[in-house]
Amino acid sequence: MRLLKSAHRISQISATVLAMSSTNRSRTYIFDAHNHVHLSMGSEVPSLSKEEIHQCCIDESNVTRMEDSKQHARNIYQNYSSSYQDGEYHPIGCIAMMSTQPRDFPIVQTIAQELKAYNENKEGDLTLQKGVIECYGIHPWMLQQATQDFDHLPDDIFEGKGPKWLPFLKHYLISNPASHVGEIGLDSARWEMDEETKEKVPIPMDLQIEAFEAQMHIAADLKRSVSIHTVHCWGELMDSLNRIKTERTKLRKEQRQLRKTLKRQLGFETNKDELRNIEKQLEELGDDTLVFPPCMYFHAFGGKTALVDQLDAITRDKASPQASPDVYFGFAPVINFTAPKTMSVMKKIGLKRLVIESDLENYKRVSHDLRENVKFIANCFDVLENEVIEQTMMNAENIYFR
Repeated sequence: MRLLKSAHRISQISATVLAMSSTNRSRTYIFDAHNHVHLSMGSEVPSLSKEEIHQCCIDESNVTRMEDSKQHARNIYQNYSSSYQDGEYHPIGCIAMMSTQPRDFPIVQTIAQELKAYNENKEGDLTLQKGVIECYGIHPWMLQQATQDFDHLPDDIFEGKGPKWLPFLKHYLISNPASHVGEIGLDSARWEMDEETKEKVPIPMDLQIEAFEAQMHIAADLKRSVSIHTVHCWGELMDSLNRIKTERTKLRKEQRQLRKTLKRQLGFETNKDELRNIEKQLEELGDDTLVFPPCMYFHAFGGKTALVDQLDAITRDKASPQASPDVYFGFAPVINFTAPKTMSVMKKIGLKRLVIESDLENYKRVSHDLRENVKFIANCFDVLENEVIEQTMMNAENIYFR
């Protein structure tokens, strides 16, 4: 009887695999939700020119950077394509490429555009069929470099408060409507070498918090998803999220009150100029302010099971539940898979809120690590690898294809 059941189970699995192979192969793909493969070009990331900083543009006269970026894009594509053709069940169909500082931005943009053009000329090859998600943000490790690069700008570079690199970031996000915010976050375990004392010093947490909150506000204002890095400072992160929630909830309340007042005036006003003025103010108010970005993705998540509930609670919008962000989590083989707690945390989160990520710079290792990620999750939930690939693909699409 046991043998019959086993045989029946095997036939079910075979039927499932065959069905998925025939119907989903062209649709289902592996989605690497977080990587830095643009950083493995083999040369240092060049500094930005003054024109790029002041005019927020790519300096195409930097031929070396442009050509290196384009060649690197072709290398990435060929490596991903060959791994698929060599027997990988599903292609790497999409990647989210995370910048770490403004110096990365032109490289990420150039590689993404080159890969899109390269893919269009490869009919029948499903590699990167959904392209590259451009992500722009300042990683806490690179905060000092970003600050130094923009330090020479005048204090009144833009209206409002915040780091001087903020307009540069905002320009890239607005210029690329399909882009998102990442990688940003907080890290109390990172140390930098002081050039004068030659001693290791921590990156000031107050500067990290200022940068993190500024980028979270931009992501919420522009309705972009955000990828968050947090190491050994969950308390600081929760405090920061609380401040953001308080500030933006208050702003939304004020906007709603103003909208209500303007609509009331609209009903009584007869002067055409005043009517136009009120209508313009209503148009400028737009939709309700989001308290948080529409989707928050905690990559290489290192928290415990209890922290999942805490993050869900703090991001929940009680006043407007439908406006609460979708919260997802990723685990990177290179960081998380040796930790004993990882499986229990994954089970707490559930497959419907997980994505797979490589978090790698070396594009040659990406395919292997993504496969290991799929196997690990399949083992954790006792499901077929195909189910993991398809569900994590849909999860990542919800993050990035909004």
